[in-house]
Amino acid sequence: LIATPGRLTDIAERGLVRLGGVQILVLDEADRMLDMGFQPQVDRIVRRVPRERQTMFLSATLDGAVGNLARAYTRSPVLHEAGDDRTAPIEHRFVPVPAAGKLDALVELLHRDRERTLVFVRTKRGADRLAAKLRARGLRAEGLHGDLPQQARERALRRFEGGSVDVLVATDVAARGLDMPLRLQRVEELAQRRALPSPSASRATHPISLPPLRKAWPAMSGAPVLRR
Repeated sequence: LIATPGRLTDIAERGLVRLGGVQILVLDEADRMLDMGFQPQVDRIVRRVPRERQTMFLSATLDGAVGNLARAYTRSPVLHEAGDDRTAPIEHRFVPVPAAGKLDALVELLHRDRERTLVFVRTKRGADRLAAKLRARGLRAEGLHGDLPQQARERALRRFEGGSVDVLVATDVAARGLDMPLRLQRVEELAQRRALPSPSASRATHPISLPPLRKAWPAMSGAPVLRR
């Protein structure tokens, strides 16, 4: 049985499914579930499954609250870590801009760098709107989100991979699972991330976030840089 936490909680509480026979419980992208506020639903699901079970807890990080959750849901756990030593260095730039100038700043970056780029936004409608605005500015852009038919999503990904589309505007949920060398997560409403087609690529990935301008932020030319 594969389900989202909210939906599974709903149908279980309505008596439409019984979880007393579950032998293996898999919590995929547990850190993301926590970020999205699903812990209460997951807690209720865990209380419905047998204590004698195998639990698989998949997460990009085990720091802080996520680690506490992993310890609460497991007994005598064994840690398996997956990584790629060939991953290229990452330089993450933060470019604070006024809200009214965010589109102009993004277009300037895209025209200047001319690299294949993933742009993340919060909403499905926002992805379509931004893709249309970028096309109007002379950029080859397409949207990617969950409301698109599967055939349309696959076509957008093929065009992006093949180079006929330079900019893919996506919600972060829609883009999870893409073959990228960096685990991508939104820092603010709009975050530009240069992406490569394969984790084994030798070129560096350069994420760029465009958070709203604050008085304490430096000017755009002196934006803070994080390297890891």
